[in-house]
Amino acid sequence: MSTDTTRRPADPDLAEIMSRLAEGDMQAMGDLADTYGHRIRGVVRRIVRKTGRRDVLDDRDEIDGLTIDAILIVVGYAGTWKPWGALPWTWAYKAIEEVVWSGIGHRVTELEEWHQVSERTPVAGPVPRSPRIADLYRMAESRPELALFLSVLEGEASERDVEVVLEFELQKADGVRAPSATTAVLTGLNPPNVRKIASRTRKKMIKRVASDQALAVLAGFWFLSGGA
Repeated sequence: MSTDTTRRPADPDLAEIMSRLAEGDMQAMGDLADTYGHRIRGVVRRIVRKTGRRDVLDDRDEIDGLTIDAILIVVGYAGTWKPWGALPWTWAYKAIEEVVWSGIGHRVTELEEWHQVSERTPVAGPVPRSPRIADLYRMAESRPELALFLSVLEGEASERDVEVVLEFELQKADGVRAPSATTAVLTGLNPPNVRKIASRTRKKMIKRVASDQALAVLAGFWFLSGGA
């Protein structure tokens, strides 16, 4: 068999996407996520499973975020990956494993959050909301369901966490590929913190809504039903 034959891409579609990424076409990242994201997600889940972290494995937000992190690793390797070799997520396995470990670590996320809260210096008066979140609150003045949602959210989360959750959801609604990373920059946290806050708050609110008949109208609300 000739060298040219042996070096034909095993998956031409994947080779085309990776070639576009290598040339700097970041729209190809969406194609990578849409077509092969489930396979990269499978790699992430296997890595997490090996750590014994069932809490992370069962956390949709955390797995989604780690999958995005892994996709970004694959994107970063696009320029050196060979289409006739191992699959890119196999070739970059060690790097993906490292980013997963840095994301879930040794149960440090919540400790970091508590440290950040304890180190925060109190300020006089209310903390100003970002313009986008302020717009959301103004919208709630004419939308009772949204106003009720925000009221329950404020009752279940700290002021900081309310901001994080709403910014995270706005980033997702905008179609941002790495919403936790963008939210982290805007809120001064890191992506694992953002994902953990969003997941923890969602679980608390689902429990609250399920236990209070007066809140039944919120049962299908996007944040509580898992929508983006």
